[in-house]
Amino acid sequence: MVRQAHHVQAERDTLSLSKGLRYFLILLCFFLTACPPAVKKRPVRPTPPKVVPAPVIQAPPPVPEPSRPERNASNDFLLQGKEKLEAQEYPGAMNLFHEAINLDPSNGPAYYYLAWSKYLSGDNEEILEILDRAEGLLSGRKDWLPAIHSLRQQVQSGIPPL
Repeated sequence: MVRQAHHVQAERDTLSLSKGLRYFLILLCFFLTACPPAVKKRPVRPTPPKVVPAPVIQAPPPVPEPSRPERNASNDFLLQGKEKLEAQEYPGAMNLFHEAINLDPSNGPAYYYLAWSKYLSGDNEEILEILDRAEGLLSGRKDWLPAIHSLRQQVQSGIPPL
């Protein structure tokens, strides 16, 4: 009888375990079907701000220099000197740049090209003083300053012309 009671108890435990398991499975099915599937959220990429271009500010047109006969004649000598310089006729070019400076001592490019022709001919005498004068006259012209500084550095460092 004890054996039979023990056997009955074991069946009850099995039934209660199986009832508990049944309830668990039913609840699990209920929750799985009742809950919406988890949706993976894509990371939100920030959109870059719209770039508004800066307004274009145009520089005022340059004020033309008054046409002076001295400046015109000086520029003619300057152009002729540049042609001689390109032809590697350095003494002739230096003479023409001197003429341009004599006609118009405020002609800054003439000073620069005089210094350049002296440098190319190997005559380093007074080049730095000539470049100082060119820089003083062309200080308002930012397009000339890099060329002046470059030539000055070449002369000071003793770099021979090519």
